[in-house]
Amino acid sequence: MNKLIVLALVVVSFSSCKPKTNSTTANDSFQLSGKLAGLGNDTILLIHRTDETTITDTAIAKNDSFSFTGKCPEARTYILQWYRKGDRRRKELFIENMPITVSGNADSVEGITVSGSPMQKKYEEFLTQVRSLDEKMDSLSKVANSKAEGALSESDKKLMAAIDTAYDKLDAEKKIIAGKFIALNPASHVSSFLALRSFAIEPVVSRLDSIFKSLDSTVQNGYYGKQLNGLISSLRLTEIGSPAPSFSLPDTSGNPVSLDSYKGKVLLVDFWASWCVPCRHENPNVVKAYQKFHPKGLEILGVSLDEKRDRWIAAIIKDNLSWQHVSDLKGWNNSAAKLYAIRSIPNNYLIGKDGKIIAKGLHGDELTKKLEEVLK
Repeated sequence: MNKLIVLALVVVSFSSCKPKTNSTTANDSFQLSGKLAGLGNDTILLIHRTDETTITDTAIAKNDSFSFTGKCPEARTYILQWYRKGDRRRKELFIENMPITVSGNADSVEGITVSGSPMQKKYEEFLTQVRSLDEKMDSLSKVANSKAEGALSESDKKLMAAIDTAYDKLDAEKKIIAGKFIALNPASHVSSFLALRSFAIEPVVSRLDSIFKSLDSTVQNGYYGKQLNGLISSLRLTEIGSPAPSFSLPDTSGNPVSLDSYKGKVLLVDFWASWCVPCRHENPNVVKAYQKFHPKGLEILGVSLDEKRDRWIAAIIKDNLSWQHVSDLKGWNNSAAKLYAIRSIPNNYLIGKDGKIIAKGLHGDELTKKLEEVLK
């Protein structure tokens, strides 16, 4: 599997600033005002995430115009969201403590302009450089995500393989552009944000560490710089050959299950979710691996990033996942996922009888080949 498994550009946590509907002092607050032609008197949202939750502030537009105010300790990203004819529109933007203006047409996110934020201006420089790549990648993702959950037909598998190859090529080009941008802008917090956005999916510790060390100290100590450093620390704890960090989560009946209970066994810790289409496509491969290698000693512990218990249970039954499952039902804030620095799903860690990590990120034929090697 490749970057099409990424569900989140959501992997980067958004701001913990608190927007307000009342006015605040000009020099220590942001004032976001906007006018989107065609918005009318509809509702518009300003969304940001803390490390634990998503916070949404709501405004009612008047004759296409709207406004938000609040305080932010440093520039961070928010999502401006509204709906047109039932379809969601989202504009990501950096917000700083200053007047910021948004203008454009409610029907077209691409034509929206943001002025007043130097950080946003810098971010737009990067977006301009990768716009054509993003458009092509979005088109490929839409085709991939249009497939129903569950097993794929042979023709679908061939199509997905072709999409994967094309997507990987575009993603590699985008990473090159991101790397050059970061190198040219070590004093910008946009660079630490882009490091997380561009290189934290299927991360390489040495690359992330090199990027972090290249940043100015003010950026290293900023919000995204600290996130980047924390990710590097977490990844070092879960490198191949390291003892697998222990955790305990409730099973489908609410009873605690500890990783330590699998000591002395070959264990695949499988991170997934019922809402993750690529996960559901991968599940048949995991089922086949379990059926083949469980008699030889393989155990699987499914860790779900679900939030809805009923959907989680239904997916387990529908996909015939006949092994132990656990979840704290906190989505991307799942404690085990955070401990193992999970930035995309499906993902997994293969742990040996000695409790050390043997491999990670194994899917399809790669999983089968590794299990054949380990469970001879």
